Amino acid sequence: MANLQLHPDGWVYIRTDNEVYVDTPENLALDSGIANPFELLTELTYIPNEKYRRDKKIFNPPYWEIGNSYISNVATIVTAKMTRELPLELTLSEEIQIQTSAINGAAYAARGRYITHGKSTTYAAQNAEVQKWISAGEPSIVSDVDDPRAAQRAAIKTVKGVPTTTVEVLSEWKAIITLWITKDMEIVEIVESAKIDLNLASTLEDAKMIGAAAVAALNLL
Repeated sequence: MANLQLHPDGWVYIRTDNEVYVDTPENLALDSGIANPFELLTELTYIPNEKYRRDKKIFNPPYWEIGNSYISNVATIVTAKMTRELPLELTLSEEIQIQTSAINGAAYAARGRYITHGKSTTYAAQNAEVQKWISAGEPSIVSDVDDPRAAQRAAIKTVKGVPTTTVEVLSEWKAIITLWITKDMEIVEIVESAKIDLNLASTLEDAKMIGAAAVAALNLL
């Protein structure tokens, strides 16, 4: 799902199915030719026609013309970034840094296909309820008091016309957590393996090939 985010770490992330751009607002202005619209902002999330939030303010309808321009032109922006960052003569160390940055960006995007960044507290609470249920032997009947988040989700789904029990929610979360752990391990393996190979690279072409292969593998997850 195409989206744009100004993360609290001060970096801008533009993601589409085919491209990922990661850089500072100042460099995005250079790469896009659009004046920096993020000044005085701490956080921004934009998903076209779905979500538009600037710090704590939510906009409806969720439409942002500048955000749409960034997303639709992300390929051109990525090319501009590469042109800006690549001098005529690169050292091997500089090429390794560039490839490492590309790999980290692809890993971030890969994780974003399975989790929503910034919801670690929610995920931790859900996981705690699932682990407690598993430790108890995955009983078919549980107390809503012991599993308030699962009970809340079950109640919401039931009200919306999808009768659901708390145990069914816990089972659903267990499957999701298992999938996420598996995918995260795959991501870590690709990233760490590539970084080791990059440190052993002896030529610029080797470093480029290692980085491209790792990014391609991460994009398939």
